[in-house]
Amino acid sequence: MKWVVLCFIVMFPLLGVAQPVIFHQDSVPTVDGKVIFTVDLRSELKQNDLYEKTLFYLNEELNPYSGTFLISNEDYLASRITDYLEIEAGVFQEFGMYMTYTLELRFKDETCHLVIRDISFMESTYFEAQEKSDRKLNMPIHTAEDIMLERNFSLMFIKDVSERTTKASIGRVNEIARQMSEFFSK
Repeated sequence: MKWVVLCFIVMFPLLGVAQPVIFHQDSVPTVDGKVIFTVDLRSELKQNDLYEKTLFYLNEELNPYSGTFLISNEDYLASRITDYLEIEAGVFQEFGMYMTYTLELRFKDETCHLVIRDISFMESTYFEAQEKSDRKLNMPIHTAEDIMLERNFSLMFIKDVSERTTKASIGRVNEIARQMSEFFSK
């Protein structure tokens, strides 16, 4: 009994500094068959302060490969972002994927509702060839559902490519949620 009380006393202060929901590779969140990550980030900041801090975070801290604001006002912010993921493929081997997604943020009172949706992937060699080209090339794009749910993406000479890509992309989503939560608490 003393052990239970001691654990409660030690763990109780940690409840106030808990991290936001952490997503796991084993349970990819879906809504109507689509991969959608959602997190409510709570803060003591007012709505307009959350908006201002979010703008600063997206412009100065996120550091994606590229990003574009689609909508931006004090209630709602949406952007289209592309990140480069270096994915471990073995002891001395890596492969690269570009992950493109829509990042949506809704601000209300002391809460920022974070949504990451419309996720797609492109192999780095294809993506970089498209970037260098003056015209639109027909390059293969893989959806989050293809890779994270169906696990039907593979590359020659690399084992478990879908699983590795899922792990890296969920790591990036978790990183964004953690960074924003920490940023709001500063």
